[in-house]
Amino acid sequence: MTSPGLEIHENEVESSLAANFRQRTLLGYIALVRILLGYHFLGTGFDKLLGNFLTGKSLLNDLIRGGPRDPLAWHRAFISGFVIPHVHFFSYLVTFGELAIGVSLLLGCWCEFPLLLAPSTI
Repeated sequence: MTSPGLEIHENEVESSLAANFRQRTLLGYIALVRILLGYHFLGTGFDKLLGNFLTGKSLLNDLIRGGPRDPLAWHRAFISGFVIPHVHFFSYLVTFGELAIGVSLLLGCWCEFPLLLAPSTI
């Protein structure tokens, strides 16, 4: 026998998915943006993985073309002194970083961390 305070009426029980869409918050829209952004990162990561980006030549060309125009002297020095000599490593880092960010955004795990890393790979 249940106590009167613990009885659950059928009309009070709703599926959690339907209840989430009736809430008056913007979390559903934020989740939609998160999923679309995850799809974008997964797409660009797979393009780099299946293309010739892992050889480092594409990244090297982009860095040589845009590096001298960088307005920040410390960033220009970092690009020319550290990234360009290790361009092969950074091509792998960018590719698998984009894939990891895309998967984590799509699955919704560690959402704050990939959103912090996302601007650094665009």
